[in-house]
Amino acid sequence: MLMLVTLKRIHGWVRLPVQAYRNYKNERNTYGMKDSMMTDSEQREVRRVTDADYDDVMSIRSSVYDGYDYLPFQFKSLINHPDNEGYATILNGKFVAFCLVSKVDGGETMVTRAGRINKQFEGHGIYKALKSFIKQRQCNGTVCYHAYIATNTNHLISAAISRGELAVLEKKNTVFYNPEHDLRALIEVMGSPKYSRIMSPTDMEDIFQSNEACTKLFPAARIMCNIVPYRLKKSNIPLIFSDLTLLVGTYDSEWQLVTCGSYSKCEKGHVYELYVYGNSCFMSEHVIIHLNYILKYCHSGLELLLHYNENQVRAFGTEMKKCQFIELKGSWKSEYLLENKLK
Repeated sequence: MLMLVTLKRIHGWVRLPVQAYRNYKNERNTYGMKDSMMTDSEQREVRRVTDADYDDVMSIRSSVYDGYDYLPFQFKSLINHPDNEGYATILNGKFVAFCLVSKVDGGETMVTRAGRINKQFEGHGIYKALKSFIKQRQCNGTVCYHAYIATNTNHLISAAISRGELAVLEKKNTVFYNPEHDLRALIEVMGSPKYSRIMSPTDMEDIFQSNEACTKLFPAARIMCNIVPYRLKKSNIPLIFSDLTLLVGTYDSEWQLVTCGSYSKCEKGHVYELYVYGNSCFMSEHVIIHLNYILKYCHSGLELLLHYNENQVRAFGTEMKKCQFIELKGSWKSEYLLENKLK
């Protein structure tokens, strides 16, 4: 039996077979591209990605971000989130580039949070063209800003900063730690927190409503969680809290310290990223709570990536020495939060 789908067009309703309707939907999400870099025999298109495109997107490049690529682990949840959009460049039927953006701050900010380009096509302007295409589409709506995270080793970022095209909002140092023993045994040795606890969305609302607390904890007027920068807006709170994130706070007559942790599994193994905000004198208590949370994902073989700023260095180092069974593996590249105005 032929199944039909009712479809509305400008001049009335039409009836299409189901397969024709599916093709129609795909066409609406596919955009042809032609430029001076392409030969007559090449056909390039940009298409909105769905979770069914997982294998094609992963085939673009096998290893990115020095083995810390969380996209394979979170791909389906990211692609299916209503505030996220992923696009791929397809050249002669083959996926060659991919970029995923999230809309935060009530739709005002577009955050580039994942991307890759086939090594064979690096330097051909394909990924740059894909990002420009996405920016143009997003600017037709409510998006006013573009934000992303970069490292200080990227010469393109340095050049953009020197041209004044980007605003450097915050610099974070990143260090690696590695728990030597079974996490459960490690937590028992470290003891119980006295002043720190898991935070709730209501706690974050209280902080965001306090100018004094926001200024003290978040001098850059942003909070990073799961590698996404958020302005201190109430509308962002449901986005900050998720199944893979945990926020811990220390309250001692006032909010002293907030840490945002996010778990992922990647080529390196089990990874937990922790962003530190405020007085890091309570850092060891926060580590205990976060490690206890990680137990539901793994018991050993964990790598901790801790991000903190220059003002927290001294107290941070002292506190982490209390975590005597967590070995410091070394520093990583400094991380910058960059943003530019689109309109």
